[in-house]
Amino acid sequence: MLLNYFFLLPENYLLFSIFFIFIYLIFFSFSAEKKFPKKNKFTEYIVKLILINFFFLTLSFFSYNYGVRDIFFRDDLSNGIQLINIILVFLFFTCVPFLLNKYSLSSFEFTILILLCLLSLNLLVITVNLISFYLLLEFQSICFYILASYGKKNKYSFEAGLKYFILGSFSSVLLLFGIALFYGFTGIFYYEDLNLFFLNLSNIDSNIYLNSIFNFSIALMLVGLLFKLYSFPFHFWVSDIYQGSTFVVTFFFALVPFLSIFYIFMKLYFYIYFFFYENFIIFLFFCSVGSMLIGSIGAIQQKKFRRLMAYSSITGTGYYLMVFLFPDLALVKNVFFFIFVYIVNVLAIFVSFSNLSFIRYKYNIERFSLLADLLKYNRLFAIMIVLFFFGVAGLPPFPSFLAKLYLLFNLFNNGFYFFIFLIIVTTVLSFYYYLRISKVILYNKNNKWFFINNISYSSALLLMYILFFNILLILKPSLILIPLEYFLIDLF
Repeated sequence: MLLNYFFLLPENYLLFSIFFIFIYLIFFSFSAEKKFPKKNKFTEYIVKLILINFFFLTLSFFSYNYGVRDIFFRDDLSNGIQLINIILVFLFFTCVPFLLNKYSLSSFEFTILILLCLLSLNLLVITVNLISFYLLLEFQSICFYILASYGKKNKYSFEAGLKYFILGSFSSVLLLFGIALFYGFTGIFYYEDLNLFFLNLSNIDSNIYLNSIFNFSIALMLVGLLFKLYSFPFHFWVSDIYQGSTFVVTFFFALVPFLSIFYIFMKLYFYIYFFFYENFIIFLFFCSVGSMLIGSIGAIQQKKFRRLMAYSSITGTGYYLMVFLFPDLALVKNVFFFIFVYIVNVLAIFVSFSNLSFIRYKYNIERFSLLADLLKYNRLFAIMIVLFFFGVAGLPPFPSFLAKLYLLFNLFNNGFYFFIFLIIVTTVLSFYYYLRISKVILYNKNNKWFFINNISYSSALLLMYILFFNILLILKPSLILIPLEYFLIDLF
């Protein structure tokens, strides 16, 4: 029986590694002088080594499509997303050690929570069972609640954690109620069995009462998931969570879960929601259009970096909800390409702002007005920040512009002219506020003289790699598009 779970070897390795780190830090890192356990340099190296081993263990299962029926199943696409998650967490741990000390987050629990989030995300990606999906989603949410309120000296962090807990619990209750209705009327949790059940149900004359129950349960599950996706009209709490949490935690929230949650939603759509497509197309259309407009218009008013990135994530949610209105291999491939490019540039922007702080103060610079004269302090750094902002905005010839251009071609071929107009309008709006920030960095002058800390070596190296990667994608986007098409064929 245990051999059936051999394909979960990477996740089991990570779980036992987390246990090892926990035991090690409990017994060997207590400091009589500091009176509570602190994370040391050795722990940082151990965590990176564990992530490297976890990466290669996951890579070793890349060519196997195998799983345990009713619980987990691996395929090429889910393995690829797991590898991306591991790389993102590794880069996160590479870039933020100095931030952990700055915000007094060097206690060992923070490291444990991040690794637990990675474990839950990777298991969520390969789950094919509604009850395990719900339990893993709650496991991940509990870690997120704790992380959001982790700033012990910041009252806004407690507020962010409390809001996240209350609203996240509300969405979880709706999701659980929808899953319970599914099970009550079908007796099935497994995705493929549900797919076959609804396929046969659509071929026979089922009664109106049963269809109404299924539509109601789908509506509950959609609302619960759209809360997790920060979609309009359930977006109102996201900017407070991003701004209230400590900078390091916001960095993690904006970077790691975005791609995985999109893939999980897409898998549920193709297995279950597709059969109720006609009943919810107007609702999804409303959420997609509203997310694009609210994200773009709301960002214009923002004067702080983290609130701007919260509205940027809402806009991104609008883009990938568009996939579920007219699922097509080419469209899904281009949306995946857009999300991938977006995550890379968001990583670069967060790494840049994590290194922007005054020498006299310990907090990071977040108000855009304080970026005046940055060109005078560090010319190359200022130009790189401007380029990464343009990359998120979709200014030609950046890869995000290519991704939007491919999307426009798909929409034009399918006759969806309204979405073409909407993408152009939201892109022009994003040009406006990103150009305004660039103007502050390049041309505005400061009345006071500030001394800004130097950028760390690892951060500077990573930013250069991301810049070269963007240039490579401009010259040859097929490096990402061809593998994406290969992986996505399994879904169609």
